[in-house]
Amino acid sequence: MGLNRKTEKILFIRAREGDEDSYEILFNHYYPRLCTYATVFVKYPDVAEEIVQETFIRIWEKRTMISIRTTFKAYLYRSVHNNCINYLKGKKYLSEKDEAFRKEVLKQTELQTRNLDTGIIDKIVSEEFETEFRKALRSLPAQCLEVFMMCRDEKLSYSETAEKMGISVNTVKTQMKRALLRLKDALEKNFQR
Repeated sequence: MGLNRKTEKILFIRAREGDEDSYEILFNHYYPRLCTYATVFVKYPDVAEEIVQETFIRIWEKRTMISIRTTFKAYLYRSVHNNCINYLKGKKYLSEKDEAFRKEVLKQTELQTRNLDTGIIDKIVSEEFETEFRKALRSLPAQCLEVFMMCRDEKLSYSETAEKMGISVNTVKTQMKRALLRLKDALEKNFQR
């Protein structure tokens, strides 16, 4: 299911040269994981998706100037991580609950950044997250997991997923919401310990 380092590197080299198909493969592979990861920081799945999409757009636009010292995967996680923090720093929240959440995430991130060097942070946001993401996925109920995989990995719409599974669109929406919340909760517990 994962891309090995060699394949990832080849795809990124091709993408740097302007090959949109190679970049699309990278996007499709990492997008669902990055959205879940971003949701841990920004709380709302729609905001997380927007941040991840913008990150991919910026990387594509600046692809010829990017210098990657580790792996493309680590670079992606680091970029999304930084963009989430920038979003939180610039966001003006209306509710006290959201403001408290924002302050706590920024405090935790500042402490982690102060105590760890960049290499360790990159490892945390890539390898550890990947492991925790897979664990969280395995913890989902069967139907919930199936809906998530169809919508996120296979890129099927809610109606296509409903038709394929023989369930209603509302059930798909409910299961998808449940999956995102459970993944977010599981990942928050692991990354705020």
